[in-house]
Amino acid sequence: MKTYLVTFEIRDGDNEYEQKGLISINGEPEDEAFISEEYGDVPYCSLNDAWDLGYGNGYPLATVSSWTEVKAEHVEILKRYL
Repeated sequence: MKTYLVTFEIRDGDNEYEQKGLISINGEPEDEAFISEEYGDVPYCSLNDAWDLGYGNGYPLATVSSWTEVKAEHVEILKRYL
């Protein structure tokens, strides 16, 4: 099992926020798996190329921007800050 630091962006109208989270998975990293773990079963909006965290309301929207593999010895340290 590998652990990844995931950077994702939240767009809420005129504002954009960057957030980070950790996910441990078997296999290859997938954006949908991370969004599902963080927010549950939210719809994907192909028009905006993002997940609709407002469940059909259009905002906020989330996109995953990067995946960085984390060494096992660094996971507990990162958990303290995320």
